[in-house]
Amino acid sequence: MNPIDFLEHGGGPLVVRHQGLSSALPDPRQRHFQWVLAVLETGYVPGTPEGVPLWKTALVFDRWCAAWELPEASQAKRLAYLVDHYRAAISHDLAIHTRYDLGDLWRARRWTLLLDILDRLPAHSQYASTVSMDKEHAAMLAEQLAEQDEDPEAEKSGPSLAGWSQEVAAMTNVFDAVRQVQHTLIAVNSEKGKVPEPPKPAPRPSTPLEAAMKTAAFRRRQARHEALVALVLPKKGDVKP
Repeated sequence: MNPIDFLEHGGGPLVVRHQGLSSALPDPRQRHFQWVLAVLETGYVPGTPEGVPLWKTALVFDRWCAAWELPEASQAKRLAYLVDHYRAAISHDLAIHTRYDLGDLWRARRWTLLLDILDRLPAHSQYASTVSMDKEHAAMLAEQLAEQDEDPEAEKSGPSLAGWSQEVAAMTNVFDAVRQVQHTLIAVNSEKGKVPEPPKPAPRPSTPLEAAMKTAAFRRRQARHEALVALVLPKKGDVKP
């Protein structure tokens, strides 16, 4: 199910109609969280009418998960681990950075929303700074990314924009300036032929939009250059012997 379908089919109780009969599927809010985890693991919703084709049971499961904002099994297990180990830090950060309450989201089984929020809390939050040192969670997250065939380093070309402010940019410029001064002093006092290479600038955030703009600007300059060359230099057929 794609993200927009996930939103389209959400909103609460789900009723399945099969052969003229209607069956209301279980409400995960009324079940123990371990029951919900087990259902997500099996990929089958108890209460699905008998006789429903296998491909439709999978569709029913997807619609049921969307209706209650339930994530995939691996993500749900990771969330349960995080809530079990970092409840206080998560409750604090949700109160500081959002308008949500951890208990309300957990009991409502809005686990997808809760994960979306946790994975995007600022790096300086209590939860993010603490969980970043958790080796077991790191292994769970790496396994989840591997299941999705995602490379966390694939599109990284600099620091994230999430924590990049004017103050950080200014400090980065100062850092580069200090390193350049250090390099100049060392070069002045070095023997001939032993001058070290100048330091590379500290990485800055880079986005696909910036790369696309640079490519577009290069192509425009190239097109103007080719147009100018065509005006100034004669074509091969125009050269007279």
